[in-house]
Amino acid sequence: MDMVIREKPYQLMVALIALYTAIPVVTIVILSGQQSHKLELIAVHFSTIITMVFVLRRKMGKRWLDLFEEKLAIYKPNDKLALSELHESIREKNGLDLQDLQDWYWKEKMTYEYHKERKTTISYQKFK
Repeated sequence: MDMVIREKPYQLMVALIALYTAIPVVTIVILSGQQSHKLELIAVHFSTIITMVFVLRRKMGKRWLDLFEEKLAIYKPNDKLALSELHESIREKNGLDLQDLQDWYWKEKMTYEYHKERKTTISYQKFK
């Protein structure tokens, strides 16, 4: 089974805006009896929507792959070749394949274990 994680479009943002827009507007029109209050409530409501869109775009504006690349850029790898292979795979497939991630993790773990064992052996030999 080939499972690839891809970025999702702004579906959540669109759904939230639609829900947030429809319910209060209907409530405002039904419950508000005076014309002046309707306009004030609608103005406040739409300014809130604009603020919400701005905040959601800042939160969701980055692609998932870009965020993952940023996180990997900060990481100090034990196996630089394995990390570069993972980066290349992500770029080629425009997504993260589960098998590639597992392979990278395994290589990283093996390199870590090798260096850990080697440091322990060298330290032990120094004090022997």
